Amino acid sequence: MAPPSENTQLEFLAYIQRLLDEGDFTASYKYALLMALADLSVERGNDEGGPLTLRIRDIAGKFVRYYWRQARPYVNGPVRGELIQNTNSQAHVISLVREAAADYATNVEAPHDIMHAEAPLVRKVAKTVEMMPLWKLQRLAGQLETRLYPHTGNREAIVLNPGIAFCFRRFHGLVTRLAQDAWIRFVRNRPANQPLIGEAVDLGSFLFGSERANLNQYRPLLSLKFLGH
Repeated sequence: MAPPSENTQLEFLAYIQRLLDEGDFTASYKYALLMALADLSVERGNDEGGPLTLRIRDIAGKFVRYYWRQARPYVNGPVRGELIQNTNSQAHVISLVREAAADYATNVEAPHDIMHAEAPLVRKVAKTVEMMPLWKLQRLAGQLETRLYPHTGNREAIVLNPGIAFCFRRFHGLVTRLAQDAWIRFVRNRPANQPLIGEAVDLGSFLFGSERANLNQYRPLLSLKFLGH
């Protein structure tokens, strides 16, 4: 199968931006899901432009990796506490990860043995992924737009539409950075987090580590997209 055209690739970027701008984000799960789809497309996909099947448990393993770092207490000078990542209460995945991480108190990164598909924590997180963000990510303004993957009702896996894995692979750094930036804003804007975060500027480092994608190579594409070309 031929790779998607340049116009289709720009449409993909526009759709990702719409998901971030227009999607209903009551928790940070959708940002994690976009990052997981991008990461798994790089790890499991190819540049031939075909569809790609991704197991929900593999997506859940990525969630464990992302949230492991974020389940730690956030320290801002003399203030220390847990960052809330849901509208009204703590995100369930963080509670699950925090409980599991109690046995690995010194590990900033999730151990490999706790992220594999058959690990108890991954199985629990997979249930949340399947119930919540997986079938809500592509709902914009109350309308379902399944450009990334169809809603088949399969409880074990999803299948990325033709060309989508290619686009996630090509624009991995951009999608990841856009998702991370939106994720940071979401956490910073939660009222319950305001007293803890204050004017701190290192929130991104706490959530994702010190290495973040550079957008410079994508700026011409972003300019084209926003100009409507």
